[in-house]
Amino acid sequence: MSHLFSRQPILLAMLTALALPVLPVAAAVVGPADASFYTPPTLLPTGSHGDLIWYRPATVNLGVGAPTVQAWNVMYRSTDATGVANVVTGTVIVPTTLWSGSGARPVIAYAVGTHGLAQSCAPSQQLANGSDYEAANIAAAINAGYSVLVSDNPGYTTGATPTYLAGAAQGHAVLDIFKAATQITESGISANAKAGIWGYSQGGQTASWAGEQKSSYAPNVNLVGVAAGGIPADFLRTATYLDGSTGGSFLLGAVIGLSTQYPTQIPINALVNANGQAAINKSKSSCVFDALFEFMNHKVSEYTVGNQTLTQLMAIPSINQTLKAQALGTTKIPVPLYQYHGLADEFIPIDQTVALKRAYCSKFANVRFGVYPSEHI
Repeated sequence: MSHLFSRQPILLAMLTALALPVLPVAAAVVGPADASFYTPPTLLPTGSHGDLIWYRPATVNLGVGAPTVQAWNVMYRSTDATGVANVVTGTVIVPTTLWSGSGARPVIAYAVGTHGLAQSCAPSQQLANGSDYEAANIAAAINAGYSVLVSDNPGYTTGATPTYLAGAAQGHAVLDIFKAATQITESGISANAKAGIWGYSQGGQTASWAGEQKSSYAPNVNLVGVAAGGIPADFLRTATYLDGSTGGSFLLGAVIGLSTQYPTQIPINALVNANGQAAINKSKSSCVFDALFEFMNHKVSEYTVGNQTLTQLMAIPSINQTLKAQALGTTKIPVPLYQYHGLADEFIPIDQTVALKRAYCSKFANVRFGVYPSEHI
């Protein structure tokens, strides 16, 4: 999908070659059983996005009464929002019950909501610990017969910072885990299986980006539908809505994530004061609910040099362009889309998701739009 900062193929290919030393193509191997699983190998095998680097058997705890499953952690190649190759981890979950429908067992990529920026917040680690708040939805999909793929999103490998809300990178990671899962022979996941993408909040943003990117980035994925809820589609509108609100932590996380993906466009270290640097350090070591309460009702101006306001920062050309580059609705999603939003959403304004629906409909996308009488969480 075309957007700013993503059409520099020759230069980026050169940078990628310099940044990622490679070995000859080799089959994916079983990775480390300990925490070093999350440290990418020094020399990556050659390959393309979606190729499995390594995997290992995993135990996932989906709660009391959850269906029995087989699961694997995966590390696979992907592409960040600027077109540079990166490495992402995740989890592949397959029901142990036989598939009784026609064709291959269908697959859902479940795009998670905000988990927090610390490495321990990664969905793969929380699923293992039984602490992931997405477990009930994942279990519901498995009970319906689907295999479920859960990308951790970029930035949860050792020493990295999540590029939180950099939509293009998240969409790539979700599309690439389909291919990676098929390379685990034991999973029985077919490359031809019907595929869906489901996500809410950050996950709704991810699912929408993946839907828009599908035709150009992953044409071989047999995508048949997307469900996306609570979508932050317009970052300028959503950032203003969050500043000084109960969702202040999401805005802080977005600043950190986008400045990590676009360090030149958002030079965060030159913009924050000492209080801001302390907030960044705290956010990077917190998971979602700790951060939510820590930064509730705080404004961006508390953390900036000269107490610059959010409005002033968003007027800086490079920041303004970067935020606009995250906008959804510029490309038709080629499969049916179910889009949904809470009427009383206190974090993501409903008007901008209605505008997204109109943008998709103007491109003759197949959209069903639903609302429900509740807030965000």
